[in-house]
Amino acid sequence: MVPPLFKNPRSVTALDVKHKESNFLIISLYVDDMFVIGDDTRLVEVFKQKMVHAFKMIDLGLMTYFLGIGIKQNENDVFICQKSMPKKY
Repeated sequence: MVPPLFKNPRSVTALDVKHKESNFLIISLYVDDMFVIGDDTRLVEVFKQKMVHAFKMIDLGLMTYFLGIGIKQNENDVFICQKSMPKKY
């Protein structure tokens, strides 16, 4: 059961967006990974706490790699990098 955080929890999809006043929260679910992105740290933390309370899960911290894309973040910027050709084994 999804916590009643979104307007219509029955229509949860792989990507969902929540707006609260002028802030946003984006949730993306891919297989067994959930990515939470938002412009308000408090809103992100509240969401994560609700999810931890409802489900058995852990916070792995900032994303560094996803689907072949390297990700580096600092306080002001997010950098992404993808090699042009995958390595052949």
